[in-house]
Amino acid sequence: MDKNFLYCASQSQARHALLQRSEIPFIVIGITVREEDAQVSGTVQEQVAAIAEYKHSGIDVAAVVRQQTAQTGRLYFLTADTLIAGVDTGMIYGKPRSHAHAIEMVQQISRQEIIVATGMCLSVWEYDQITGRCDQLSSETWVADALAEFSVPDSEIEHYLSACPVAMQGCGATVVDGIGILYFKSIRGSYSGTLGLDMFGLRLRLNRQGFYRLMHR
Repeated sequence: MDKNFLYCASQSQARHALLQRSEIPFIVIGITVREEDAQVSGTVQEQVAAIAEYKHSGIDVAAVVRQQTAQTGRLYFLTADTLIAGVDTGMIYGKPRSHAHAIEMVQQISRQEIIVATGMCLSVWEYDQITGRCDQLSSETWVADALAEFSVPDSEIEHYLSACPVAMQGCGATVVDGIGILYFKSIRGSYSGTLGLDMFGLRLRLNRQGFYRLMHR
């Protein structure tokens, strides 16, 4: 293939920004399943891993293959999911359903330490246009997490949400970037994982699968 790409099955702008800043060429693709339909249980780490795998099951590899013009090449597919869990309450937080729900989430999260967990699933496929075959070479799921303190005073929550509208798209209505950085007291663990992707772990796995070697040849 003339250039190697990571097929990112996520519409998250935060994840796209991480890949761009890391200089990883990527193409955004859709999935055929709905995240909310995933049946998951267990710890927050187990849930994000299961949801990432469920999203992966919704990748239409054949549709991507039909768009290929190269004779041969590897195809790399990535899905991810991030959730927050309260250490004291054990409550798990996804994206807020409304402005009022976002306020409630931020209030609860501000009163305890939280675990921010990101699950990721990477699969690698080998495509040969001559034979028409596309075989899966590998699939790996992993989780990166961090213990964090995110505290917004009640009197500043409205300002935080209005100044940081992307919080409505973030789990627990928490955002590390922008004005959100004013309220993160501490993060112990995967920093990029709190943003939506474990970039260190992704680099290691892509390197093992020849992504960079093929990308730069």
